[in-house]
Amino acid sequence: MEYVVVDTNIIVSAFINSSGSPAGVLSTVILDEGIILCYNDDILSEYFKVLTREKFARYGFDMAEINGLLADITQNACAGHNHRRRFYIYIFTPYPQNTPQ
Repeated sequence: MEYVVVDTNIIVSAFINSSGSPAGVLSTVILDEGIILCYNDDILSEYFKVLTREKFARYGFDMAEINGLLADITQNACAGHNHRRRFYIYIFTPYPQNTPQ
């Protein structure tokens, strides 16, 4: 089992382009039974604050979708406060030169 925290940039990018790589990462994290998505109140708060920023209004993020995602996370993910486990943060970068070799 891998325990992961999804970076906010992945969430935002998945909302902007539902067929892009970040959406694929998010789908994998949500659907793969070998990966356990972890969160805490600070992470959920950040997801919400960022997704509802005015600068993203032009993308037409739907409040029902935002709330649905947050509800899915709280119902299906591992809530934690002081986990001593190792977390992996997936950060999407569109630039190959920034990808570790």
